[in-house]
Amino acid sequence: MSNIHVYQWFNINTLEYYIGYTLGKVKNYICSSKHVKPRIKENPNEWHKTILGYFETGHEARAFEEDCIRSMWGDKLLLNRSITGKEFTTAGKKFSAEHIEKLKNADRSKWKLSEEGRQSNINSKLGKPRSEETKRKLREANLGKKISEETKLKISLTSSGRRHTEQSKEKLRAKAIGRLHSEETKNKLSEIAKNREPRKHSDETKKKISENAKKQKRFPTSEETKKKISESMKKSHEKKRNKNVLQ
Repeated sequence: MSNIHVYQWFNINTLEYYIGYTLGKVKNYICSSKHVKPRIKENPNEWHKTILGYFETGHEARAFEEDCIRSMWGDKLLLNRSITGKEFTTAGKKFSAEHIEKLKNADRSKWKLSEEGRQSNINSKLGKPRSEETKRKLREANLGKKISEETKLKISLTSSGRRHTEQSKEKLRAKAIGRLHSEETKNKLSEIAKNREPRKHSDETKKKISENAKKQKRFPTSEETKKKISESMKKSHEKKRNKNVLQ
C-alpha cells in the first residue's frame, strides 16, 4: 500500500489546524511549514495528527490537499498560508515596523495579476478530471459538515440572478430523461405538496402569465388526448367525492 497521504495537525488547546501532504519518504515527517513545524516540535503534546486519506500518486494527494484547504480558506483557525503555493495569506504572521513601512510605501500596481495571468490560472484548472477515489475521499471528508446561516445567505446572494445557458439547459434536460423517482422520494414529494400553502399571485403577475400564455404556440389536441384528460378528471372528481362522503 502507498504511504502517500494527506494529513491534518490539530492543536487541542487553540483549536488551530494545518493541512498538508507527504510522499511518505521521510521518517517521522512533521510538515513543510516554517511557522507550524517549530510550534509542533516545541509542544508535541498539544498537537494531534490525523490522516485524511491515502493516495496512489503525489498528484492525487496534492489535488485533495488543495480541495481541503480551499474549502476551509478564510477560517481564522486555519494555519495554512497558501493553497499549494497559489494563494497566500498573512494570517498569524508578525511583521517588523520597518517591513510594514515598506509595504505602505510600495508600488501596489505591481501586485495586481494581469488579465492574462488570471485567465491562465483559470485555464490551468479546466478539464482536470478527478479520479473516482479522489471524489470518494472528498465526499467522505465533507460528510457531516454543517453550513452556517451566514454562509447559506452568501451562497444565495451569489447565486441569485444567475441563469443557465441554453447549452447548460440542454445538458440538464438530457440528464433528467429516463430518471425515475423511488417510492420513498415520491412519498416525500407527495407530503410536501399536500402541506404546501396555495400560491397567491399578484394582479401584475397574473397579467404577465396571461400575456405569456397568449404568445405561446398552441397545438391542436387530438381526440385521444382529450379522452385521456377527461377520464383523468373524472377519476380525480370521483376520489374527491368519496373522500367527502367518508368525512
